[in-house]
Amino acid sequence: MHRSRQSLLQSDVGGIMEYIEGGLQRGRIDMDRVNSSLCLENLRMMHENERLRRKAQQLDQENKALLAELKRKQQQQHASASAASQGGAPSGSGGVHTTTGNFKAAGKQPTMHVNK
Repeated sequence: MHRSRQSLLQSDVGGIMEYIEGGLQRGRIDMDRVNSSLCLENLRMMHENERLRRKAQQLDQENKALLAELKRKQQQQHASASAASQGGAPSGSGGVHTTTGNFKAAGKQPTMHVNK
């Protein structure tokens, strides 16, 4: 009886060990699945980050081009205003010019001047 009890105990321990090992194996499979899922998500995020970085560079270039164009137009208007105030309106201006400046900071609106 003692021997059969010992064999039952050994078989129980063996079954428990198999159950634990099976659980560990399933746990490894689950961990591998989660790890793969996280790797894919990380890859998607890196691609999205790269896409957004390229878009930001494009917008930065557009912003710089627009700023350069605005400065060029302001310089042309300033030159036109200077020429008009010295008595000679530039050709094609029709004798009308605007005074430009940092109106937003000063809280003012641009003024129109008509040469008579």
